[in-house]
Amino acid sequence: MHSENINPSRTDHHSPSYGLQDDVIIDIEVLNVVSNHGGDASFLDYLLSLFEKHGQQSLDELKAGLQKRDPAIVMHVAHRWRGSCLNVGAVRLAEVLGQIEDEPITGDEAEDVLDQIGKTCDDLFQRSCQQLRQQLPGIHPS
Repeated sequence: MHSENINPSRTDHHSPSYGLQDDVIIDIEVLNVVSNHGGDASFLDYLLSLFEKHGQQSLDELKAGLQKRDPAIVMHVAHRWRGSCLNVGAVRLAEVLGQIEDEPITGDEAEDVLDQIGKTCDDLFQRSCQQLRQQLPGIHPS
């Protein structure tokens, strides 16, 4: 992965920006769809709890893979975690993970580049969990 690919200040109009300045990092409509198809509040709470638990495990695995400079681990975790993110509407994190899949690390990146990937994923994960939890009380089946 090239260092410019997840530069927080990137403004390239041909690719999504992976900076942390974007306010919209979740798609609440995903949870609305789940709710409208029989997912009551307790199920949505359970779904988010699983996302938080497994997301933290995935984050830890991703950071370990980055530290080891192991492209196979990083790609595997990014792929698995991306699906989980899409299931709950954590679209910004899913975008970053998709980019990690599309442009895998080689193991030759500078340490600060690998650290930034981990920090970006960590920040987006924490913010996604927070925003999803904030939205949960307002989700009602229609």
